[in-house]
Amino acid sequence: MLKKTRIASALMLVLFSAACTTTGDQSSQSLSPQQQALRDYSSDYTAQGAVAGAAVGCLAGLLLSDNKAVGCAAGAAAGGLAGGSAGYYVAQRQGQAGAASAEYAVQKNKLEEDVAQANRVVQASADVSRDAQADIKQLQRQVASGQASKGQLASRVQEAERDRANMVKASASLQEKIDSLQAGINGGTISKSDIAYMRTKRAQLVAEKQKLDNTINDLAGVTAGVAGV
Repeated sequence: MLKKTRIASALMLVLFSAACTTTGDQSSQSLSPQQQALRDYSSDYTAQGAVAGAAVGCLAGLLLSDNKAVGCAAGAAAGGLAGGSAGYYVAQRQGQAGAASAEYAVQKNKLEEDVAQANRVVQASADVSRDAQADIKQLQRQVASGQASKGQLASRVQEAERDRANMVKASASLQEKIDSLQAGINGGTISKSDIAYMRTKRAQLVAEKQKLDNTINDLAGVTAGVAGV
């Protein structure tokens, strides 16, 4: 019982420590729900990876170490670093096959979550872009008719550019996930069925990234057309 308590305490400690990295300046009173979702995804990716990596590392440490509490803490620390650098999809090459299989079970759940999250942020980005383009076009008409100022138009364009910058960050995060999946596929440490599964998920992420990149380009075309107002 004492050993189990120590293990649970160690896991809670490292997960709490990793989760603390998600805090920061989140002033967002003027953001729409879609803008907030986009901002959160683009800014929290590294911290999310660290949390997932910490949990994965703890599982590996439990299986590899005679001292379970120490093994969990040490594995979580290493896993958090790997997760933060987009490496947490890649199966660890441990000396015991059990460690890799336990870790991959966690990664599979994470993959399902990440594909669903990618879909949500791509849809949010499309909504943000659509609203920005409609607002800019309306303001352009109002400026021409004297109903709005150039300053109002410039402010809205700047807001759209901030949103587009977050989209670019989100796209980069998706690319890191895609690259990490490819590294896992190339690693040669998992079964053929798992490789097929990872290829399917990679293809889904690639498709979502392409949608996001198209949205980025569409928005850039509109904001560039009113640059310098």
